[in-house]
Amino acid sequence: MGRKTLLIIGILVLIVIGECCFVYAKSVDNRVVVKNHQIVKGTETWDDFKQNTSNGKEDTIHVIIDQEGKRYDNTLSFDGTYYQYDSEEENKTFKRKHLLDLRGEVPVSKVMAHWVVLADQQYTLEQLMHSLESNDSGDWLDFDIIFLD
Repeated sequence: MGRKTLLIIGILVLIVIGECCFVYAKSVDNRVVVKNHQIVKGTETWDDFKQNTSNGKEDTIHVIIDQEGKRYDNTLSFDGTYYQYDSEEENKTFKRKHLLDLRGEVPVSKVMAHWVVLADQQYTLEQLMHSLESNDSGDWLDFDIIFLD
């Protein structure tokens, strides 16, 4: 083989390696890690996902739930209309119209709360808390918890 052929092969190999590194870096970059009910890694990724999807843009991230050393790789995606959460932890898929990122003070305990849920209707944190505390099934709201922070 001549120098020119070896040079072309070398360049092609570098391009392939570069593409692999780019795909790997992108897959690592789209992770949000939640441990002890707090986002410990990927806050910017989470904010970007919320911004993209609120503008109707399709997007996908991995929500890694770390519970006592056991890690669950869950996928949260938006197809332009619906959010879908594939929970490895619960071995279930949830598909809803709204992603609710609710923050505020819990009325009774005066503790700050951050709930991330999927629902088919918009709810406030107060409505969600009332639903959880109520003994009346008519007050219960229909939602799926993604994570608590």
